[in-house]
Amino acid sequence: LESKALGSIFFWFDAEDREPQWELHPGLKEVEGWIEEGKMRSIWYNRWDDMLQHVFEPSQNSADDFHFLTVHQYLPMPFNLKILNVKHSIKTMYGKEAPKEGNGVDTEDTNFSNLQKQDMMIRETIDQLRFMDLFPLPQFIAGFICTHVHIQGPNNVLFKVDTPIGRFRAHFALLPIEPFRQKATMRMYADRTIPWIVARVLQWWIRETADQDRQVWEHKIHISPRNLVIGDGPFAQYGKWLKQFYSPKSQGWETIVPGGKSSLDW
Repeated sequence: LESKALGSIFFWFDAEDREPQWELHPGLKEVEGWIEEGKMRSIWYNRWDDMLQHVFEPSQNSADDFHFLTVHQYLPMPFNLKILNVKHSIKTMYGKEAPKEGNGVDTEDTNFSNLQKQDMMIRETIDQLRFMDLFPLPQFIAGFICTHVHIQGPNNVLFKVDTPIGRFRAHFALLPIEPFRQKATMRMYADRTIPWIVARVLQWWIRETADQDRQVWEHKIHISPRNLVIGDGPFAQYGKWLKQFYSPKSQGWETIVPGGKSSLDW
């Protein structure tokens, strides 16, 4: 099965040779429709051939709440200046969970409705911005942007940023080409109601935020079993969600690289 959307071709691959289990992310076709109607325009495109990480790394951010307090502690700035300190709030839901009162998800947020088993949704809001770690900025500035990250796969990621002046979308796709190496593309679009310079600033922030993550993704060591403590993110739920994309016939490192088990030794 092949599908086309936003300049990319998507194909279904299954180690068990099963028929396709779901359809392509509907949000991509939605963006295509807005472009055809003249409501949205392309802002930026980039391709990487050498992302040295596992394909699941971006989706694991959903369980790693703490990285928002460290990796994303400061809003990206030119020359890596640490000017704006950010306090985030993160809400995550994995497919087939039902939004309900008491689980930390706003039941009025339609982005969390109708998630299928292959989906996850992350909502990131900014609770506070502090200038130079000293002076809090007005709350309306912090509340200007709300970001939803809809992940399908785990290699198909759609960033949805809604602002009072328009919508911004970024599509990030990864394709494994060998163990711990991905080809990736990112395409960004914005409503024509958003001034070009504002859209380019949003584009730059998202690109730089992804680059902050990449430094972690490419150097992370995973420990099994995890030594989880109170306050850690929902790693158990994430592991259950991720497991559905693998099967007994999925190729492991040792089946692709001769001596793969020992080659991971330092």
